[in-house]
Amino acid sequence: MIKKVGSKWAVFPKKGGKRLGTHDTKEKALKQLKAIEISKRMRSEVEKIVKEILSEADTGAVVG
Repeated sequence: MIKKVGSKWAVFPKKGGKRLGTHDTKEKALKQLKAIEISKRMRSEVEKIVKEILSEADTGAVVG
């Protein structure tokens, strides 16, 4: 979530909490927010792949 704070633009978590960053322009704040969302998605995909690999290792399946 992006909020105007004084003359700056601040990035906050969607569920509230501490400020994640402060920027001179709304565009820079949006860029940070997009980077955070990309990072979350990448982390989720990596976790999914790791679970699949571990599951295959447990069952003795061969990857490839």
